[in-house]
Amino acid sequence: MKSIRSFLALTLTTVSLFTVACSSVPPVTEFPETASPSEEAKNLDRDLGAAMAAQVNVLSPNNYKEAQYALNDAHSGIERNHKPKDILHRIAEGRAYLNRANEVAALAHQNMEEVVTARQKALEAGAP
Repeated sequence: MKSIRSFLALTLTTVSLFTVACSSVPPVTEFPETASPSEEAKNLDRDLGAAMAAQVNVLSPNNYKEAQYALNDAHSGIERNHKPKDILHRIAEGRAYLNRANEVAALAHQNMEEVVTARQKALEAGAP
């Protein structure tokens, strides 16, 4: 009986996480106009890599993908010499999605610690 309650609680928590995570655009905090688009893009790229190492891309895939899309748009804007303000806005959007992905992943770690740990061990053992 206890395992059924645990399973139901886990299922409800997971559904709630995905509903909240996919429901709206996260709040965006703009960068100051003096910020460097290329430097901020490097920072976001580095943080996306760290998030991937922490399995954020698996625990909050939609938010993680949105952050990647925003970063790709920013890189494209840099290559095409778009306005720095527009590039910084896309990076800020990517940062907002990454922040949300990290929040969802943290909740998933709390509620599904055994699953996350088992997946990490499988990855370390070379499983796909």
